[in-house]
Amino acid sequence: MNDMYDTCPPVRPSIRTSQTRVSLTNPQPSLDAKVVIMGSAGVGKTSLVMRYVEGRFGQTTTTTGAFFYSKKATVDGTKVRLQIWDTAGQERFRSMAPMYYRGASAAILVYDITSASSFEDVKLWIDELKRNCDPDLLIYIVGAKADLAAQGQRIVTSDRARLALHTWFPPPPPPISYSAATTAPGTPKTEGVYDSRYDRAPTQSDG
Repeated sequence: MNDMYDTCPPVRPSIRTSQTRVSLTNPQPSLDAKVVIMGSAGVGKTSLVMRYVEGRFGQTTTTTGAFFYSKKATVDGTKVRLQIWDTAGQERFRSMAPMYYRGASAAILVYDITSASSFEDVKLWIDELKRNCDPDLLIYIVGAKADLAAQGQRIVTSDRARLALHTWFPPPPPPISYSAATTAPGTPKTEGVYDSRYDRAPTQSDG
């Protein structure tokens, strides 16, 4: 994983034994994986997505409802079509969230490392996903704006994040892992966050 990640050990390896295996001697199928991006308003969700999908940073506007992005990639010789839903974080759009995370293979929950309240909101999103989604849903927690840590603005430390995950869930721990990423211009790319999702997510074959 590249230098943009302050990676913590996953709570539990999130590779499932039911993952599709394809013979290397046969043509690889095309697979779909739906990923939903969730978190409070202004934490850097859209910047994270734009950096991955388009390889650039730019001025972003507040997301209304949700934006849809598609990204094609190849994982271990298999073509993957990643369907990314960037959802709005404002409270007034909260009731719309189920239509976006329904059927998702993975959820990326984003918080701002300089905002304690945005990290506390992660627990609310986790509770909602546990109530309404398949128990095999993969959840990835990302601390955004990690570049601000060097400026002394970090409020939520990686140790606090790891401790919270163990506190929020009784053993055995769920398929949740944690990482921190920068969301500012001039910083390394964000492929690692998404690669870990579609490399492990359940997928559907297009044949």
